[in-house]
Amino acid sequence: MRFSNAPRKSILHSPPKIIAIVLLLTASGLGWRYLHKSSSGTLATLLPGVPGAASVPAFNGPTEDCDVLVVGGTPSGIAAALAAARRGATVTLIEPRRYLGGDIVYAMLNMFDIPVRPGVPAPVHGIFAEFFEQLGITFDIDKSRHLFEDTLAAEPKIRRYMRTKVVRIIKDNDRVTGVIVSTDTMPLPESKPVGTKPIEATPAASPHSTPDATPTTKPTPISTVANHAHSSTPSSSHTATPVERLIHVKVVVDATNDANFAAQAGAGYYIGRETANPDKKMQAAGLLFSVAGVNWEAVRDYVKTNRLIKAKVLPNGHLFPGDAVPLSPYKEALEKLNPEKVLQGHPASVIKSQFAEQKAITLNQKLDTSKFKTVPAWEHLGGTHGNYAWERGETVKKYQPHGKDIELLSINFGRQTDGTIVLNTLNILNVNGTDQNSIKHGWNEGVHELPYLLAYLRKAVPGFAHARLAKVAPELYIRETRHIHGYYTLKVDDVRSQTRFFDRIAMVSYPLDLHPYEKGKLNPYEPRRYYYTLPLRSLVTRKINGVFVASRSFSATYSAAGSARVIPVTMAAGEAAGAAAFLCVQENITPHDIMRNSKWAKMVQTSLREGGADVGDTYPGQQKPKKITSSKDR
Repeated sequence: MRFSNAPRKSILHSPPKIIAIVLLLTASGLGWRYLHKSSSGTLATLLPGVPGAASVPAFNGPTEDCDVLVVGGTPSGIAAALAAARRGATVTLIEPRRYLGGDIVYAMLNMFDIPVRPGVPAPVHGIFAEFFEQLGITFDIDKSRHLFEDTLAAEPKIRRYMRTKVVRIIKDNDRVTGVIVSTDTMPLPESKPVGTKPIEATPAASPHSTPDATPTTKPTPISTVANHAHSSTPSSSHTATPVERLIHVKVVVDATNDANFAAQAGAGYYIGRETANPDKKMQAAGLLFSVAGVNWEAVRDYVKTNRLIKAKVLPNGHLFPGDAVPLSPYKEALEKLNPEKVLQGHPASVIKSQFAEQKAITLNQKLDTSKFKTVPAWEHLGGTHGNYAWERGETVKKYQPHGKDIELLSINFGRQTDGTIVLNTLNILNVNGTDQNSIKHGWNEGVHELPYLLAYLRKAVPGFAHARLAKVAPELYIRETRHIHGYYTLKVDDVRSQTRFFDRIAMVSYPLDLHPYEKGKLNPYEPRRYYYTLPLRSLVTRKINGVFVASRSFSATYSAAGSARVIPVTMAAGEAAGAAAFLCVQENITPHDIMRNSKWAKMVQTSLREGGADVGDTYPGQQKPKKITSSKDR
């Protein structure tokens, strides 16, 4: 008989081994239940900070809840945190380093990439505009850091944990529901301006150095305080015990540059140009540095001088580049098509002096200009905008790099309040931005190039005769790593067609700016700025739920990412992700739910408009975007 009236034995009368097993299973179950209360009744998955599942004992440390977890104190992470908190969400932001600001602070990227053409409004809106209005197109790095910190500190719904990294990711099936984080508690020295200061900042160049070649004798090497990337982060050799805490979350915004969180949680992704080439190479990284002792006005005057180029004639008679001035009599023929365009932005005295040199040029005045493919034209070497100056490559084209992986294409100059000038010019090829050893090697290679480059610039650039190295960025400016698999992949055609998506969340503008993947192979796309929109679908990961990616690693082809990778674009993405995350909290939905019903995307758009963002309802000037009114391309 299966059942009987015999009294059942108490657990206390069971053999000791059975008691131990039962107690262990009970404690284990309670521990799992304490660690994560699964809404579906299924066991949560715990992922360590590296790919692969792992089980851990019950968590006994501090536990807290938040609506939105923002991973990464980058500019996009700051925008996401502000957007979510200002709408009413409780936000926790974690950042593994000491300071907020990401590439601005650690790569010394002290300039914003926005259009500065006369008469063309720049796409400066929303949360990005709040910072741009106080910083300008180029700015003091320490000022930006303090502005980021003060702005977040003013929001009572934002909790910050600095020097904090994710050590476990908790998932319920495919949905991220929590994290265990570890905070470094080692006391740090008094705060100092970020940047690696050289001990010996004036390399001895050969007296035979000219702008046409590298020094014929080796300059004195630069000795620095730190010799690798992440030099501003605390040492891991201390004995202080890190503090771990469990954070239950409803939505996560991954604002790390490389989508580290999403990748660790199981989101699919491509690496570099993998979709076009199996080598998985990434855009060249950059090493920014600052110099002192420069005559800034001489630099500004220099980049406004002219060079002779072949300008492309567009069908409407405009020239490309847009600031090119055609030589007469090409000018006279083109004026018949577009008389108001040709002289725009050029003083009459400059035009007159240029044309005085062109008397030997002849052309049939009745020639049909529609047959012109190119015309001789004058173009400035670069340009200026306040404390920002740039040159298009004329200055550095004769420079012969010392390192095998070094490439120079042009120079961006960003003047700071102390008179030092940050230069963005040095490209380092073959850096894998997901590999710390590769990053360290690339940083060292860039530092070793600096004495040669500075010796060249002293001869080649007016105003640089007495230039001396001031600081070197403690980290490389990594332009590309992962491209997350999202619900929509932004494509080059979307950028060039100036597409207006039905789920657009930001209007942005930047050229398809691909820094070299290989030596001598330049960007195949012309440096034309396009106005286009970002789709919300590109921020939502396919394989995992509960996560928005709001960084240069959101879903885009490697070529399209060349336009969408810059800070004004990623801050717009961060603001949209923060607004969408709040909607998820408010409506008790997930990012995947938003993908299933376009009404949620419309609600995100409305919220962004009300917050001052520009979602691309109209474009500046005469641009005619390709409009997508349906969702059939989801």
